[in-house]
Amino acid sequence: MGPENNASGMIFTLATLVSGDGGYPEGGSLGMANRMAKRFAVLGGTIHYGKKVSKVPVQNGTASGVLVDGEEIPADAVIITQDTRVAIDELFDPPLREPWAKKMRARVKPLLATFIGVGVEADLSALPESLTFVTDEPLRCGGLSISTITINNYASYKGYAPAGCTAITSGIIGDSYDFWKACREKGTYEAEKQKLAEAFLRILAEKLPQTAGKIAVCDIATPLTYERYLHSYKGSWMSIMEKGSRMETYPSKPESIKNVYFAGQRLFIPGGLPVAAETGRKAVQYLCRDTGTVFQGKI
Repeated sequence: MGPENNASGMIFTLATLVSGDGGYPEGGSLGMANRMAKRFAVLGGTIHYGKKVSKVPVQNGTASGVLVDGEEIPADAVIITQDTRVAIDELFDPPLREPWAKKMRARVKPLLATFIGVGVEADLSALPESLTFVTDEPLRCGGLSISTITINNYASYKGYAPAGCTAITSGIIGDSYDFWKACREKGTYEAEKQKLAEAFLRILAEKLPQTAGKIAVCDIATPLTYERYLHSYKGSWMSIMEKGSRMETYPSKPESIKNVYFAGQRLFIPGGLPVAAETGRKAVQYLCRDTGTVFQGKI
């Protein structure tokens, strides 16, 4: 965690893991998302993939549905799971101007990362799951100079790589959004990603010689990648909870528009996957209360 963060976040995370009350989903985020989609379908839900919601039409103070590819799809209620920081500006015309929305615009400080994924044609199961080392020369990443790198080693996890191979990931934390955006505008985006990949693999080969000449694939996701896939604020997945700050919370439903509910990682600072899950549950509880429906947490 960077020096701008409140230390309580790290203490809370460590305590949760040590107590056995926390962990991560099997198969990672993709495995979790696939299980949720399957469960949703079993319960009678339908998912339309590859569709982008451009607006939430509002008539007489009530949301009437969602606008997709120029077509309005009517709905009795709309639960917005897109990053709330983006949604309040882009999904409503005019943008949402309630006091909490103004506070969110002013106070949210996004946590960003450039994610590096590597496929190694070697079995690295003899190494620890997590390794942190100081580089001989700083790694230049998105305008940042990084001297300490942490890698995650998934050699002991089934399904992450073919037999005898290993998946390795590393997250380079820091706000590099403007750098990568400028590269895209100048046409140097792919070239800069390639330079970063080559520099990272050189460092990897120096620290872990068993990876030298064994790289099958290397892929990089910048904050712009996350922004493209998730439409999140500057491509961030969490908010920084700064030193001395309190855990900020935002409402699950606006006061000025009926039939709209919010869920997602931006509603509780610092955010992340657990917050996204909890606020999704909370949004449905509000919906049930407003419609006189009995909430069932588990079926």
